[in-house]
Amino acid sequence: MIKIFDCCSHPTLTGKFNDYNSTFKSLSSTMKKNKIYKACAMGLDDFEKYDHIKFINQCNKYKNLVPIAGINPIKNDAKIIKELKLIKKLGFKGVKLHNRISNFDLSNKKFISFLKLLEKTNLVCLICCYWHDDISKYQKNDFLHSLIDAFKKVKKLKTILVHGGNVRLLEFAELVRSNNTNFLLDLSMTMIKYEGSSIDDDIKFLFKNFDERICVGSDHPEYSHEKFRERFNFFSKGLTLKKKENIAFKNLERFFF
Repeated sequence: MIKIFDCCSHPTLTGKFNDYNSTFKSLSSTMKKNKIYKACAMGLDDFEKYDHIKFINQCNKYKNLVPIAGINPIKNDAKIIKELKLIKKLGFKGVKLHNRISNFDLSNKKFISFLKLLEKTNLVCLICCYWHDDISKYQKNDFLHSLIDAFKKVKKLKTILVHGGNVRLLEFAELVRSNNTNFLLDLSMTMIKYEGSSIDDDIKFLFKNFDERICVGSDHPEYSHEKFRERFNFFSKGLTLKKKENIAFKNLERFFF
């Protein structure tokens, strides 16, 4: 059974994620059972009592967790600079940006300013690319176009497009394909949520033809590692070992280590 690096998991300091159990201990345990050898443990700013220091202290108890800091990018520059310095000093490997939970629009000038500051830290940027919500909470402008406009302002920022644009997966894949090695397309949630839909064919296509630019994840605890492993096996069936390893863990290792 090939080992997997899970790009997206959500342990919390309260141990809760909506109605799910999301303790650090339970995450690490279910990973071991399913040969998930590493996982990005993503903090979410202002969610379930998130705190940078307390969160990374919990992560550091488990060798299989890669700490990702939750941060709201539209604070003023002085606060952001101080916060990024702390995140870097504490040993986080990247930051997670979640526009729905942090309630920011990608066209906000403060967001673009943040990306420029983040680029200087050598931290990896992981941005949620699932924007669907109550109609009152939708972005003002098209999500993908706003994303492209913002990232035109940075050149070297390593960025993982978390959930891969979900129902617009191939459009996001084309963005990644055309932009050197700055972007990585994550398939967490999307590879499980849309099982049985036409998106299955899109993911099969990407596994076969795009193995150096994609990675996978569970979106734990909302989706189990058992289901994640099952779906990875489904999409990787018939691929060469090289392609399987790229998708399963090597692409993420190149980004983080």
